[in-house]
Amino acid sequence: MLRRTGRLTKDKEQEIGHAAAEAFMAEEGSFPNSFNARETEVYFRSIVSMCAKAGTLYTTSEKEEGFIAYWRKHKGPGWFLKLRFCLQLCSGIRLERMNAFLDKLKDWQDYEEQFRKEKDYVNVFMVFVRKEYQGHGFLKQLTKEAMDMADTYGIPCILDTDSEKKEKKYTAAGFHTVKHGTLPDGTEMYTMAYIPEKKK
Repeated sequence: MLRRTGRLTKDKEQEIGHAAAEAFMAEEGSFPNSFNARETEVYFRSIVSMCAKAGTLYTTSEKEEGFIAYWRKHKGPGWFLKLRFCLQLCSGIRLERMNAFLDKLKDWQDYEEQFRKEKDYVNVFMVFVRKEYQGHGFLKQLTKEAMDMADTYGIPCILDTDSEKKEKKYTAAGFHTVKHGTLPDGTEMYTMAYIPEKKK
């Protein structure tokens, strides 16, 4: 069973954000193609802060091998936390760099938009396993409770990911690819979903 982190100290937010940045920068994907290590850390530290304050950030165990942020469609972080998240990004990442990143994504219809007509779904906003624990089954452990929630309510569990290697990991965890596209910089994007049997 996953552990909800609750609110975190600034130092703890920074430590988890650093670990997330390390994990994402070590693999192919949109972050090493778009940001440097410091900017990526700002990005994930901002996500960690928002999700912890919203009560939507979970970890595997006391060892904190990995983290997941997820929520149902209408139960995620509120507007104030989302605004704070955006302001943190703007203060830590140069505007031209962020604009270039968003420009690459302009033709990609993300998972929330693709599932917009669904009355409800489980939104998997962020998942990562610390570098030293990768390859030991923690991704499947992290996503299981989000998928169990999807089963309970008969709703999809959805996410986006940004490399073929990650797509294969999520497929092994029980997701399937709904959409695939390639960004202008060559990044492979995938929308993935777990659809409960009662929803099929």
